[in-house]
Amino acid sequence: MKSNINRIGLGFLIAFFVISGSLLAYDVFFVWPIKDCEEHGHWWDEQDRVCAVPVPLSVITGRHVGAAPKPIAPQPVAAPAAKAVVQSPTKR
Repeated sequence: MKSNINRIGLGFLIAFFVISGSLLAYDVFFVWPIKDCEEHGHWWDEQDRVCAVPVPLSVITGRHVGAAPKPIAPQPVAAPAAKAVVQSPTKR
């Protein structure tokens, strides 16, 4: 009977270490990167598991923050060019 208790105790000890190691691995590979990314002010993309840097709109448009947009002058629209109709000679 004593050997069965030792085996059961060893089984629980192994299960404890496996579960503890799994939780540690989950934290290292899934939780810590998310926290590190968000602490730096970046965005975490859960689908691709990528830490993305937000880009301000002023970088894309080239305008400074608070600057009024430049007015767009209407451009004259050119009339479409007439197509020349070319007839092939008919054989009779």
